[in-house]
Amino acid sequence: MEAVLTDSDHVNLLWTGGWDSTFQLLRLLLIQKRSVSPFYLIDAKRASTGEEILAMSRIKNMLLQNYPHTKQLLCPTLFYAVEDISEDADITGAYKSIRQKNHIGSQYDWLARFCKEKSLFDIQLCVESYNNPDKKHFNIDDFLTEQHDGYQDIYYIDDRFRDTEEGEVFSRFSFPIINLTKSEMLKNTNENMWGDIMNLTWFCHSPSNKKPCGQCNPCVLAYREGFGSRIPFRNRFKAYFRSR
Repeated sequence: MEAVLTDSDHVNLLWTGGWDSTFQLLRLLLIQKRSVSPFYLIDAKRASTGEEILAMSRIKNMLLQNYPHTKQLLCPTLFYAVEDISEDADITGAYKSIRQKNHIGSQYDWLARFCKEKSLFDIQLCVESYNNPDKKHFNIDDFLTEQHDGYQDIYYIDDRFRDTEEGEVFSRFSFPIINLTKSEMLKNTNENMWGDIMNLTWFCHSPSNKKPCGQCNPCVLAYREGFGSRIPFRNRFKAYFRSR
């Protein structure tokens, strides 16, 4: 198994090639000057897997070209298969209990099991803040406490909730952008002139001819948050009608 670095200047990051995790990757490498080990879990059932991996490759190439110092900071991406993650009754039971009360993505079950299996703690999981969160969806905010890691404010499961179902699923993660909305990240991106890199990110779950479909939830959310221009014009109408 690959060695996992854990000193305070090194960060383990769940990277998907998407907007949120790429934004945090740039903050870590270009502002905080910290070394990063990106982790990517391959979900064979996910139609966007190939596009996400391609996006990460393009982003990495542009990073190394535009910011040569990142060659010493950006470690090779560690790839693992979701289907190889061990079962864990405690985590899956806690996840299912949360799901009975609120919508929650299936990835949080296998991400938590992966971290437990690999003895990973404090791995950064990039979940953004929403101005008007959907009350039907699980909201992690109420279970978090803010700390400062010497570089930025970052959020963890509060000790009061360690023994709860939420703690069972989320206590192995830290949340570095939970206090930022997409528009705030865009403002920061423009200020730092990261647009060329961030435009290489991928968000669609069901690509059509290798382009965003306009119909999946990430496409609809991207449209609502002002990123409709990244969806092909024909498919943008689908996002428009689905977002109404």
